[in-house]
Amino acid sequence: MRDKICAKKPNAPREEAFTPPEVLREFHSLAEYRREHMDFHMPYAEETRLLLCVKNGDPEGLRAILEDVDRHTGGSVSAMAPDALSRSRCGFMVGITLYTRFAVEGGLDQETAYNLSDAYIRAMLAMDEPERITALSTRSGLDFAARVREFRLSCGPAVKLCRDYISKHLHYKITLQELADACGLSPNYLSTLFRRQAGMGVQEYVMDAKLEAARHRLIASDDTVAQVASQFAFCSHSSFAAHFKKRYGVTPGQYRQEEHSTVWGVIE
Repeated sequence: MRDKICAKKPNAPREEAFTPPEVLREFHSLAEYRREHMDFHMPYAEETRLLLCVKNGDPEGLRAILEDVDRHTGGSVSAMAPDALSRSRCGFMVGITLYTRFAVEGGLDQETAYNLSDAYIRAMLAMDEPERITALSTRSGLDFAARVREFRLSCGPAVKLCRDYISKHLHYKITLQELADACGLSPNYLSTLFRRQAGMGVQEYVMDAKLEAARHRLIASDDTVAQVASQFAFCSHSSFAAHFKKRYGVTPGQYRQEEHSTVWGVIE
């Protein structure tokens, strides 16, 4: 039987099974652009060092890195979009996403981190100047790092869990017993632990958190004072007004009538 000699077929180009053709075209185009312009992404090690400042609650370290690395919203996004405004927005979204995740890794409770991220994104989308968006990106990273540090210094795991529970349930009446159940501790022990680590009692902390959220609601919405009181589970309009005046020195109605400065959409 004659041996059959099969001609060896030349290697076919590797099929890009998962990459759509239009994405593959952009991929090769971007790679060529970056090679020609020597415009490369931030080195991974450098990016990791930057993000660990957020995770470790080190805003000073983060500021130093950002001042040293001008390209933190430059080279990595310079070819991502056709105009400066779109590029700055792309860079902002990349940054805020990473800052948020690393802040959560650092101990900041998820609801606080994600709500802060959403607030920064909404503020960014209202801007149309690339320079302001870049400045806001820097501020967001410093903000996350500072909040992680404050959170770490102020409490241990049980109190962190307690604070996270409170932030998610501001629209309900919150009792010491349900917080103790959520943390797996006795009410008396949690009360003592919380006061020692957070510097105030549980109910005082709950009241401050509710009043701070209600304060922003008064400015950001057209809801009546009574509606705001109800939303945050105060037993009555008058109770809400009394606590509010004790905390801020004016009634909710008076506060709403005052002039309030805003920086990037944040009430001050």
